[in-house]
Formats: sequence, C-alpha cells, structure tokens
Amino acid sequence: MSSFFVLFRIIIIFFIVIFIFFSYMLRTFSPTSTIRFALNSRGGAIISSTITKRIENPLIFISPRFNSDTSSDVNERLASGKKKASEQQQDWSGVRTTGQKLRRVYKNVGVRKQENGDLYEITLDGKAVVTPTKKKLLVPTEDIAKLIALEWAMQGHEIRHSSMLMTTLAATAIDDVEPNHVKYCREVLKFLETDSVCVREGRHEKLEKSQSKYWDPLVDFVEKRFGLRPHVTKELVKVEQNHDLMNLFEDYLNETDIFTLAAVHSIASTAKSLIIPMALVEGKMNAREATEAALVEELYQIEENGLVEGYHDLFLAKTRAKIAGASLFLHYLRVAKIKNTNPK
Repeated sequence: MSSFFVLFRIIIIFFIVIFIFFSYMLRTFSPTSTIRFALNSRGGAIISSTITKRIENPLIFISPRFNSDTSSDVNERLASGKKKASEQQQDWSGVRTTGQKLRRVYKNVGVRKQENGDLYEITLDGKAVVTPTKKKLLVPTEDIAKLIALEWAMQGHEIRHSSMLMTTLAATAIDDVEPNHVKYCREVLKFLETDSVCVREGRHEKLEKSQSKYWDPLVDFVEKRFGLRPHVTKELVKVEQNHDLMNLFEDYLNETDIFTLAAVHSIASTAKSLIIPMALVEGKMNAREATEAALVEELYQIEENGLVEGYHDLFLAKTRAKIAGASLFLHYLRVAKIKNTNPK
C-alpha cells in the first residue's frame, strides 16, 4: 500500500512539472514576444509592444504632397472623429492613469487661439492639453493644432502615444528643445559628419545607381543653397566635411525655431541624415521623396534578399510614419512663414 502512494505522488509531481513547463513555453513564445525576439536578433532593432501589434497613425494616410484639400479634410475628420468616452469621472487632464495605461475620459476635442497671442492650444472638453512637464501645449499654426486635435479625437478608450506623432513633436519642442536649443543644434549637426547621403556604395553597381538617383539631387541642393558642395565618399568612415560648410549649417540651425528643430532632429535620427530634413525645411522635396531617399539601402536589400516578415515590414512602416508626420509638421510651419512674409 505504501508503494502505491509513493507511485501516486510521483505521477502527480510529474504532471505538475509538465503543466508548469508548457505554461512557461506558451507565455515565452507568444506571437508578440516572438516578433520582439526576431526584431532584437536582427540588427538590434527595438520597437515597442504597441508597434509590434500594429502601427496606428492617421497621418500615414494623408497625402505626402500636401494638396490644398488637406486642411479641409482635417476639419471633416476632426468633426467626425469624436468617440464615446468612458463614463469615469473626468479629471483636469482629460486622461486617467490605470496601472500602466492612460484611459480616455474626455468627449470633445477642440482648438482655440490664445486671447493675447498668436499661438493655438488644443482642448479636451474645454481644458487645455499640457505637456509631460505640465506646460501648455501651444503651437504656432492653426493647421498643426488641428492635426494634433485630430490625433486626440481618434483615440479609443485607451490613449496610444505611438499613434500621436504630431503631439509628440510639439511636446518635445516645448519641453526639451526650448531649454536645450544649443545642445539640440549640436546633436543634429553631428549627423552631417556621417550623413548617409554622403556615404556611398562602391561594390554593387545597382545600389550605387539607386543612391545616385536619390542622393545626387540632395548634394546639388546643398551646394546651391550654401555655396559649398558636401564631400561624398565610398569608404565606410566618418566624412571629413568642409569646416566652412559645417559652420554654415550650424548658423542655420541656431536660427531655427524650436518646432522646426524638433522635426529636423526627428527626421535626422530616423534617416541618419541631416541633408534630407534640411531639404524638407526648404521645400525642395516632399514626404514621399524624403522617405524614398531615407530607405534606399533597405529597399535594395529587400529587393535582393527578400522581405523578412516581422522585421522589414514593421521597420518600413515605422520609418514612413515618423518621416511623414515630421514632414507634415515642417510643411505647415513653412506655409505659416510664407503667409507671414507675404500677407495678403
């Protein structure tokens, strides 16, 4: 009888161990964690869990050529973008923290101009949106304010910051760039020393032709705009740029406003190029052209070796969304400057 109980205990322990093992395996190799593992194992790319599930940003569906109907389209989408809010009691910020999530507790999103100023603010049920450091989220143009309001209006029951690129750019400009303008200028300027536009491929003829197609016009733009031609190399080393050209770029960046500098920094860090966002600031290319220029080498690799599902598709989507959002931001800043320079 005692041997029977010993055998029975052994069987029970065995099944418990099996159950724990399979529970651990299912949790460790879930679809999301598998994608995250694949991303980390290929080039060390790290994308948030929100991005690994799906990328949600209405800006990637807005025409990158910024036609004249964009503003009216935003008005229509903003008017129809109101969703049912949760029935929780509303707090001052329009969102409520529950654990690690931000819950939407506002119903209406609006835009209003400051009474004593030229800046615009975004409101949630009449209360102004603030930045992470509790400063008012004030932007210089009504069009940008409408796009930020659209991002807030399109949120569901949970606030998904990954889908709010315009809000992020504006908050970064106010919280980070404004008190550290010189530091940001120096960080952005470093991209010119390793600018992807100036580092070419010397071994693969097809890639070299593609680089010349998209990047030579950008080199020509810099020469025409600043009077000096950037150095281009086929060696994978730091580019020794002309010191006079570096000084011209530094002076240019020092004179930019905080919102433009925030957008330039975002695109430069994504495209690994300072020349690409500078061409956008000057209106010499649009978002689609900027994205194509930034992804020349990645698209060549995909064409030659095939697309790695779960890595390339997410990388391309994230890159296109970030560049499109920042390009749209720069476009409306540029339009506002033109209007102020040439008032009717």
